[in-house]
Amino acid sequence: MPAVLTRLSRLGLHRDLLATMAGVLTAAAMDRDPWQWRQGLGPIGNPEALAWFYTAWFVTDLVDEVVLHERGAFTRSIAAMVTDDSRVPGDPEAPLWGPA
Repeated sequence: MPAVLTRLSRLGLHRDLLATMAGVLTAAAMDRDPWQWRQGLGPIGNPEALAWFYTAWFVTDLVDEVVLHERGAFTRSIAAMVTDDSRVPGDPEAPLWGPA
């Protein structure tokens, strides 16, 4: 979470949005639905919608660098899961990462 928040801060994200994204990341880390948590704060404006995009992008970059050790690997894996017709949804035997 600190790495993502640092990168958001370097973008010049307004402090209120930075605090909101910290709350979103904390909710996710606590296995809560981040979107549902955020809905409790009221309507979401365009600047915050962009902050969500950047937060997701930075989390993806972090997973690539720290977990998968390959830039773009997480995004490719998600894209493959979404577009691969050979996988049966909910199939416990289907691998989540790598080739099917």
